[in-house]
Order: sequence, then structure tokens, then C-alpha cells
Amino acid sequence: SVSANAATALKAFVEGGGGLLLAMGDQVDIPAWNTQFVDLLPKPLRGMKQLAEVGDPDAPVKITRYGTTRREHPVFEVFEAPGGSTLQSGQVYSYMLLEPSPPEQSETLLSFKDAAPALLERKVGRGRVLLYTTTLDIDWSDLATRTAYLPLVRRVVQYLARRATSEEDPEYVVGKPVTLDIEGLIAERAIMVSGDLRAVLEPENGKVTFTPSKPGVWQVWADATDATGTRLDSLDFSVNVDVSESDLSPLADDALSPWIGGAADA
Repeated sequence: SVSANAATALKAFVEGGGGLLLAMGDQVDIPAWNTQFVDLLPKPLRGMKQLAEVGDPDAPVKITRYGTTRREHPVFEVFEAPGGSTLQSGQVYSYMLLEPSPPEQSETLLSFKDAAPALLERKVGRGRVLLYTTTLDIDWSDLATRTAYLPLVRRVVQYLARRATSEEDPEYVVGKPVTLDIEGLIAERAIMVSGDLRAVLEPENGKVTFTPSKPGVWQVWADATDATGTRLDSLDFSVNVDVSESDLSPLADDALSPWIGGAADA
């Protein structure tokens, strides 16, 4: 459990546009979580369901596995990378059962083979909460030993940090498109500002894309860049020149000799 002050701070963080990942484990205080995180949990927690002990020789016939995903969701829409297909091979020994909640309160992004929710999302204010109903380590599931684990966790973290909508390298460079996820944050116009440079964009399907022409630090504003607008500092990003265009290998010691000294100096 966490303190009342910490729970209040987490709620304010998410409402302001932050992302929060909640995962289960045998030390979760269920009554405390249901009280402290009532405004954050996608669904209230009920209790752990143990299908098999880790190491049980009969575990393969007792356990469940990972099942269907919402493939159009940003976490899974580019989950075709090498290793992604091994998600369904992960074995789940235990998971947290959940209580019913209003259907509009949460959305299931990933289910187990027995139809129980594995990953759920709830939108709170301008932010998002993801609830993973088993453990991130190998206590309740062996997913952490499979090649799908790293891509999945990376996508989850990028999505919560609003960096998952671009399939490009997250190190933005001049001349290449930058895509930002602004769903729930900006209704009409996204304004990108870097020094005297300014780009005004209209969101499409919760995203904006533009191509920076110069390097610099870019600020993101909602609707206006004065007191009537909202500065979305969590979306600020840097644009650099492409380092592949720079030869940083050192010059030879005598590289300048032909131009230095003697009558040729002029």
C-alpha cells in the first residue's frame, strides 16, 4: 500500500496528463489499493487466482497463456517486431481477479486464454492508467523469460509517456517526421514552438505529425501560446542534426602541415 499523500499525488499526476503502470504481486494490499486507488484502477481488485505452482510438473495442463490483443491499440499496433509472436507462448501461473466495473470505465487491451483480463486501460483526466494483472517478474508468469517481454514493456512505457505513436527512432532529427500522441490533451490545435519557429497543427485521430526544419528544443502548447493556452511540458522534445552526416574521426597529426609554415603560409 502507499500513503494517502502518495495516492493523492499519483491521482493528480495522472489527471494532469501523466501515465501510470500498476502491476500485481503477492504483497499487494487489496483492500488498501481499492480504497487508495479507487479513482485510478481500471477495475477493483478481488483476489489472486493461482492455477499452478511454479515448477509443478503438471503446470502445462493447469496454467493459462496470453490470448487476444487489441491489435489496433498503440501498444500492439506495431507489435510485429521479432519476438512479438512469442507473447502467446508465455505461461501464467497466477493472476489477479477483478471486480466488475462500468464498461465505459476501462478497456481490456490483452486477455488470457481463459478470457480473464491481462492488461487494462483507464483514462483519468488527461492521463492514462494501465493495470497488468500478473507480475512483471517471474513469480506468477514466465513472460519475462521470453523475447516478447522487452518489446511489450517498452511499448507500454512509451505509450504511457506518450511516445508510442511514432514508429520512427525516438531520437528526432531534422528533416524526419515527428509524431506525437495528444489524445485527450488537445481538442483543436497543437502549437509547436522552438525559438522563433512555430508550427500550428490540427489533430487527426489523436495524433499530430510535422517535420522540423531546424534543430532545437520544441515546446508543445494546446490551442494558444499565451495565457489562454496550456503548455504541455511533458511533451517537449529535442530535435538534433543527423549524426550520420558528421565525420567525427580525428584528423591525422600532419593533416594541416601543407598549409602551415614557410612561404606557402600566405
